[in-house]
Amino acid sequence: MMSVLAAPPALSLQTTPLEYLLLGDLRQLLEEPASPETSQWIVATLDHLLAGRPRISSPYLPSLPRALPWTQEPAALLQQKAGLFAKLQRLRDRVAHRAPYALLANEIRCDLREWMEA
Repeated sequence: MMSVLAAPPALSLQTTPLEYLLLGDLRQLLEEPASPETSQWIVATLDHLLAGRPRISSPYLPSLPRALPWTQEPAALLQQKAGLFAKLQRLRDRVAHRAPYALLANEIRCDLREWMEA
């Protein structure tokens, strides 16, 4: 039974274990040489990562405040995560549309290294 004070799982902005594993997998995939198979795995990994992310500015959540009361993270970290996931969405779109993505992939790889090792 869910407590009244518990946050719904879909709205949690904290990194879940699955999300952390997928980010690690993505980091490894971005280090692989570009190939059609690698691109397919990148898109699949990004689809799973992005599917579970809350959309704070979504029209379906109009009353959701910017800083959710149940999150324990500082606003700067939330903003950093939001920026990272915006880059991940752009990367997913580029890879899926077979557009050049090497520079963005390198930038994300560096961001992931800093974020995951911090």
